[in-house]
This record gives sequence, C-alpha cells and structure tokens, in this order.
Amino acid sequence: MSFWLVLFTANGWALLLLIQSLTTKDQQRLGWLQRRAVVCAWMAFIGAGGVIAMSAYAIHYAYDVGGVATVGGATLDATQKAHTLQQGVAKLMQGIFVALLLMPLPLGTRNVVNRRLQKRG
Repeated sequence: MSFWLVLFTANGWALLLLIQSLTTKDQQRLGWLQRRAVVCAWMAFIGAGGVIAMSAYAIHYAYDVGGVATVGGATLDATQKAHTLQQGVAKLMQGIFVALLLMPLPLGTRNVVNRRLQKRG
C-alpha cells in the first residue's frame, strides 16, 4: 500500500509542477521547479518499481506455493481453486498495468520543465 501512496503522491505533485511550469516565466523559478520535477520523477519510479515488484512476488508465490485454498473453513476443489487463483493473478496484473500507466505524467513533467528551462537559458 505504501508504494501506491508514493506513486499517487508523485502524480499529484507532478500535475501541480506541470501547471506551475507552464505558467511561469522566471528563470530562477524554473530551476526550482526542475529540481522538484526530478525528485517527483524518482518518487514515481520507486513507487512503480515497488508496486511491480510486490505484485510479481505475489504472482510467483501464488503459482509456486499454491497451497490449499479455503473459503470460510471449507476446502475448495481444484476447479474452484484454479478460478480463485486466476482471479487473484488478474487483479495483480491490473495493478502492474495501472502502475505503468501512472509513470508518464511525472516523467513528462520533468521533460517539460527541462525544455522550458533550456529555451529560457
């Protein structure tokens, strides 16, 4: 959960930095925004990497260990167990996909700030 928090925080911060960088004309302010955009991009990279790593580990654990699946104390048969496993893995894969979709905004903000700073400099 903490990696998701870092990733969402980085995206919110990137959106604010993007708006500020598009409206400012001051060279010093753009330098300040550039430093913040780099931190934001690293936060997004670390958050997405953590989400992907945790999801990949959970998928590996689900397939490698498997174990006996129980729901409410009743043991599931093989078909129900496979279906439950498939649903869990599908949700983890969706989490990986969402984490990858949240990466472009912070990285794009960093690029926009860098370009605006180079135009001014």
